[in-house]
Amino acid sequence: MERKVETKVEPAKAEPRVEVKSTSRAEPKAAPNGAANGAAHRVVNGAAKAVANGAASGNGHGASHGAPKAPVFRKPGDRVEESYFDSLAASVNEHLQKDIRSVVVTSAGSGEGKSTVTAGLGRALARSGRQSVCIVDTDRFRPTLHRLFGLENNRGLGELLKELYHLDIGRETPAQFGVGDWLEILHAQGKSGELLVTDGDQRFRLLIHKGRIRSVQMPNHHEDMRLGALLLRSERITDEQREGSLRLQRTTARPLGEVLLGLGYVERDELSAVLTEQIRESLRQLVTLRRPECSFSETADAYLPATSGQQAEAPTNDLVGDQVLEKLADYLKRPFLTNQIPGFLMDTPLEKLKVLTAGSTPYSLQEDTYAQPFARLLERLTRMFDVVLLDSPPVALASPAEMLAGLADGVLMVVKADGYDLTIVRQAKEQLDRAKPNFLGVVLNQIDMRHKDPMLYYYGAYQP
Repeated sequence: MERKVETKVEPAKAEPRVEVKSTSRAEPKAAPNGAANGAAHRVVNGAAKAVANGAASGNGHGASHGAPKAPVFRKPGDRVEESYFDSLAASVNEHLQKDIRSVVVTSAGSGEGKSTVTAGLGRALARSGRQSVCIVDTDRFRPTLHRLFGLENNRGLGELLKELYHLDIGRETPAQFGVGDWLEILHAQGKSGELLVTDGDQRFRLLIHKGRIRSVQMPNHHEDMRLGALLLRSERITDEQREGSLRLQRTTARPLGEVLLGLGYVERDELSAVLTEQIRESLRQLVTLRRPECSFSETADAYLPATSGQQAEAPTNDLVGDQVLEKLADYLKRPFLTNQIPGFLMDTPLEKLKVLTAGSTPYSLQEDTYAQPFARLLERLTRMFDVVLLDSPPVALASPAEMLAGLADGVLMVVKADGYDLTIVRQAKEQLDRAKPNFLGVVLNQIDMRHKDPMLYYYGAYQP
């Protein structure tokens, strides 16, 4: 069929009529089966730029989790549109090769087409079969991804955060939780207190401060693994200094490491290295427990005094780096979260592509009660998938876009041709800059190629 400026395609009766016009359509009105009208891309100063005019690919009909996948009916324009998103995916893939695992897709305002771009990019990345992709809809007030993929939106991100990360773990059946589940959920909730882990005659006490491990205490710690003994064996302190510090520690009830620092017997770097070694050994023994049972006692102040030099405690929050502790804790088992989270991810016709819809339960990623759990969830998803795409709300004063930009590994900004004034776009970028994000590039969207130089497509598409 010959294609003209105004073309009306009459598909099967069960489908709505699709019109290809020069006027661009707002994102929420985009049909799942759209037609693209010209696109090009090129990389300028490391920023991926793509232009496309139309709605999401016709491949977008998803199926609910576990349901049989419906056959995919392809229109002639689908392959053309796929090539546009494949071009964008090729540019983004260059960043993914540099250990970029999570990408936020946002825009200066509504109607820029960011959800369409997110969906198309996700499909293109997953279509190769080399990368597993998860798309998360974080736009609670105007969720769009479920419509683009033909999915239900009854259970999604809101339900996951509330049911898994807001639960009172102490009232649940203990056998379904591993030590790693306890630590991840306590971290998400920002709790402070003492986590007691027992297995037979083995007993561990973990000091938790705002969800983070600050010390590991083993009452039956071998004498040679106590802090004073480790510092003495490494010749960082003398026997006289150790005995004097222990006497002062018992009198003041302050952590031994803090006493040693206060007396000037050790440097911070030296103490940090020894504490890391001590905690690593304690966590190594935690990992080997066969049937650990946990109980948590919450305290208003997470400071628990050390006694007799037995507690492997960091005197200050940054003495044993958070990254070190979290990396060690990653080896602890998490059977509950591992089994529950996949149940919220929706299947799509592409085997390598999953979607987490926004859900129907209210939540606000601007509040710590949801921001912390979401941060933990994102960390987990980046371990489950090769790349995670976050469909963010537009940048605004009451938007979590800034928080998400600082949380993810990279940011793509979608700008609609002939859309918002350039001043507004610059203001949006300046607002995101406060989170010090890693900008990957700008996607120029919905540009009408018919009014441009016909050679522009080839120039843009083949430039290195």
